[in-house]
Amino acid sequence: MRLIVFFLLFNITFPLFAQNLEGVLESKISQLEKAIEKETVRLENLKEKVLKLEKERKNLKEKLEAKDKEIEELKSRLQKFSKKISFKSCESCKKEVDRLNVSLKNKEEELKKMEKLLEEEKEKNQALHKKLEDKNKEMKKLEKTVKAVIERIDRLYKSEPPTP
Repeated sequence: MRLIVFFLLFNITFPLFAQNLEGVLESKISQLEKAIEKETVRLENLKEKVLKLEKERKNLKEKLEAKDKEIEELKSRLQKFSKKISFKSCESCKKEVDRLNVSLKNKEEELKKMEKLLEEEKEKNQALHKKLEDKNKEMKKLEKTVKAVIERIDRLYKSEPPTP
């Protein structure tokens, strides 16, 4: 009897349990399929990015190699050029530069002296101009005074009767 009860319980509960388990498993499988699909899309995007980056890297590598060649060519040209220029000519250039610097300093000092003299002359000219203006004002005053005196003399002369 126990066996029959066990068998009946097993036949009733196991199918219900199996149905619930099947539903849960189907839901989980569906979720996993969606997650796999998303990851597949993400991986495809990453693959495209990787291909793009590899292409950029290749282009940059080619540019870098071209620049390396250019650098080597410039080094070679520089070495050829440096062989052409002797050490003595560099020293003579340095001496010439030093000589020119000394000359420049001398000319600058001369220019400063000339500027100072020019400024002094300008100040003298301004003082003379001021004196000239003052004298001009005095002359105008004197001219007015002389005119006034002449006018008085003329009036006096006109107002006196002529003498026989």
